[in-house]
Amino acid sequence: MQRPLKRCSLRNSGGSKIRVLYVIMNLDFGGTASVMLETVKKINLELFELGILILNSKNNSPVLYQMLQETGNRIFELNQSKKYGFRAIYQHISSFRPHILHVQDSLSLLKVLFPSMVCRIPVKVKTIHCDSRLDASVLSRALHQFKWFRVFRHLYACYDAVFRNVVRENREEKDIAVGLLILKIAYRLSSCRPVAISKSVRQSMISVYRNLSSIPVIYNGVDTNRFHLPKPMRTGEQNKIKLIHISRLSAEKNQVLLLKAFALALKRCGGLLLTIVGSGPELKGLVKLAHTLGVAENTDFLGNRADVPDLLSNHDIFILTSETEGFGLVLMEAMAAGLPVISTAVGGVPEIVRNGANGTLVQPGDTVALAGEICRYAEDEKLRKSIGSWNARYALTYDIHRTVTRYMEVYRKLLIKKRRWKE
Repeated sequence: MQRPLKRCSLRNSGGSKIRVLYVIMNLDFGGTASVMLETVKKINLELFELGILILNSKNNSPVLYQMLQETGNRIFELNQSKKYGFRAIYQHISSFRPHILHVQDSLSLLKVLFPSMVCRIPVKVKTIHCDSRLDASVLSRALHQFKWFRVFRHLYACYDAVFRNVVRENREEKDIAVGLLILKIAYRLSSCRPVAISKSVRQSMISVYRNLSSIPVIYNGVDTNRFHLPKPMRTGEQNKIKLIHISRLSAEKNQVLLLKAFALALKRCGGLLLTIVGSGPELKGLVKLAHTLGVAENTDFLGNRADVPDLLSNHDIFILTSETEGFGLVLMEAMAAGLPVISTAVGGVPEIVRNGANGTLVQPGDTVALAGEICRYAEDEKLRKSIGSWNARYALTYDIHRTVTRYMEVYRKLLIKKRRWKE
């Protein structure tokens, strides 16, 4: 059995450092990996010793992995997408012996749940990146490959029907119900402290997990210095108004709305170009739709890119069309780059986009309204510049250093509560 960890003091320069092990399924393009990577780069290494446990390294982005290696922190890797890997996970955790285990997603929480209990990790933290129901749905989809999950889902459906008189005909609803139950059990067993990335996410947690009333909100942050770049000179064809969208190409991001609104705006005001950055299961369908709508010549699909700051600096308007969004980190990146933003009013987005002040919010699915806003910004250079300039200053309030400071404070309070920190 793992020995209990000794107390440590961050107030004493000669004392031992606090060891934090970050756990993530893989380093893929997206807000989860980006924020974790920036946190690792900016955290105070005089006080903290960091490790990163990647549970399914075969899906790593080579670019993000190289950036992680450059931080100089210890990296533990597994390549087990289907196997549980208890022994390997236990060995990595016990070798690093963290005081804090910081989990980035729900599937990772399940995988490290029992190894972390055996290792007696004092503090466990999980960042909640999206609405609770979506989180449960994503977890269930990931668990579909396991036979035990399919059996468990069937038994739970039978229990609901017999003892609670609840019948769920929709498979998605069954998945959400089972996913929520599994997460409730995991939170209770692990004594894991959730941290929400927006007030909207926190409210969704409280409504589902009623015993989790005290959930801190720590907004995702961006390295504003990376995105504050000069605008390049543009001539000829480049003088057209350039729209940019950066996101995973998946159903919940609703790029179908984006392409339809772009086609309508192109007919109304013309002189527009659209750049779509990202990859995902909807790519082929979106390319086909662009041809069907007649906008393929004005639309570029670039795939995943590491030069996002440069791309943003070379565009005029940022658009996000998600049906659900925990925070919208890419919106803040666009603001830091000095762009006005147009977004659907979902999740935590209204907390950072003030309608009419630093951008515009439209209702999900409203193609006409989105097209109208695209034309309004495209035809008013003064509006674009004034809002873009305001956004560049506004983004400083969401700088990554503030996010890291808040997490360090949460770590400190939880360690004091567990009596692992000497005041």
